[in-house]
Amino acid sequence: ISPADDNFEETLSTLRYAYRAKRIINNAVINEDANAKVIRELREEVERLRSELGSQGRTVPNPDGTGYVDITKLKEQLSQSESLISELSATWEEKLKKTEETHKERHKFLEDMGISIKSTGIQVDASKFY
Repeated sequence: ISPADDNFEETLSTLRYAYRAKRIINNAVINEDANAKVIRELREEVERLRSELGSQGRTVPNPDGTGYVDITKLKEQLSQSESLISELSATWEEKLKKTEETHKERHKFLEDMGISIKSTGIQVDASKFY
């Protein structure tokens, strides 16, 4: 920025840039995987349900403020949430192992029916009757 006339264009350009830079608004966002977010929310729900179960009595106030909830329903919700957490927390190796076991069971079932799947195609055993 300069008061001289020959630097007018440069001064004007600098002021425009400063004005644009002043209008920039940054929004901080947490980089979080979708599965990690679901797992975190489920864990928070599990903790909330556990704290509600720890209270005295057979019923507890509903979180949304619409009456009371029976403890047995809370226990069911808690077990469902915990099972979902364990399912989502499974590693890729565990999921791959489970998939391979399912694949082997299907092949065994088909072989018991007389159907074999090979690289050349599907073969049906003529000795099996349906």
